[in-house]
Amino acid sequence: MSRAGSPSRQGRPLLRIAWVTLLSAGAGGIYGLLGHATPVVGVVAGACTGGLLAFVEVNVLGRWARGTLLRWPFAAYFLLRVGLYVAAVLAINILVLPPSDAGAALAGVERRDVAFALLMCVAVNLLFGVNELLGPGVLFAFVAGRYRRPRREDRVLLYLDLCGSTGLAERLGEARFLDLLNDFFADVTADIVARGGEIHKYVGDEVIAVWREGTDPEQPIRACLAARRRLLGRAGAYRAAYGETPDFRAAIHAGPVVIGELGAQKKEIALIGDAMNTAARILEAARATGAAVLISAPYYESMKLALQRVVAERLEPVALRGKSAALLLISLKPERERLVGG
Repeated sequence: MSRAGSPSRQGRPLLRIAWVTLLSAGAGGIYGLLGHATPVVGVVAGACTGGLLAFVEVNVLGRWARGTLLRWPFAAYFLLRVGLYVAAVLAINILVLPPSDAGAALAGVERRDVAFALLMCVAVNLLFGVNELLGPGVLFAFVAGRYRRPRREDRVLLYLDLCGSTGLAERLGEARFLDLLNDFFADVTADIVARGGEIHKYVGDEVIAVWREGTDPEQPIRACLAARRRLLGRAGAYRAAYGETPDFRAAIHAGPVVIGELGAQKKEIALIGDAMNTAARILEAARATGAAVLISAPYYESMKLALQRVVAERLEPVALRGKSAALLLISLKPERERLVGG
């Protein structure tokens, strides 16, 4: 499996910026040719705009979205994105485009350029916004028909749920408990996404996240440890708002899953298979044993790591509901984070 710090993973943001820059240069050239009869200027403006917006996506919105922006209402987040896009597009146009023969006041930015910029910014952000509502990549998977026919792929699975949710809901009431869930989901999601995970779905008080094949096997565990530290770091805010700090238990497993479109009126990209069932049963075992993080022994062995400052305890084979054979499990007590290679 590739390491998290490998050049391939480090180069992905740069590759994304490069692709967006090239596509924007092409679109700018076409617009420049049709709108101003100056394709070269359009190519330069498009490349500069695309590169700047890609940089904003990766290094500004991407970083904020891991924490602050995940808590915003969608409408506010959408308006912020559009505002940043419009400002970037207009700034590049003012700097790059020469004064037009129409004598526009803003150094060559004509009304049609402003309208085009606004239209593209709203359209692109609406597209990205819907994609984020459905889950990263889900919209594009639907459009491309990637999972129209079921496909078998390997995934690392993280099942995580809020401890004591029934008592919290009873004490706080439904509305306040929903607020707590949103804060809790935002916190744990930030660290899952920061470590390469994708949120598959939220189910009640539970988060199901996945990592794709080739993921550094440390990352799901690091995500759990980082999320726990984040919750402890925000303990004061949680106690002030809800009277206590939330905690969670987690289960990690890996294996092949079948991925495909599911549903009629309300479609989703579904993951099914024995690996999903096993991960859910491991989470049940975590509840029964009181383990903070419980992982399957085969996954633990695949890491080939020495866990330092993390207490790893091999449990007796656990009989999981609906499984014919008992499964070896490893309990982690993540008081510390550091994981190093053996």
